[in-house]
Amino acid sequence: AEHPDGEGIGAEAGPYEAMRKEVRQAMRKEVRQAVAVIKTELEH
Repeated sequence: AEHPDGEGIGAEAGPYEAMRKEVRQAMRKEVRQAVAVIKTELEH
């Protein structure tokens, strides 16, 4: 379960939360790129 900002998280968790958010965004970007590549491969 995700905590709303500043609720139930220790102060030291801030950087980790930000990092996890960045990692999730990067993963989504990777997935979108992979899907785009697969689609182009299938079309040719």
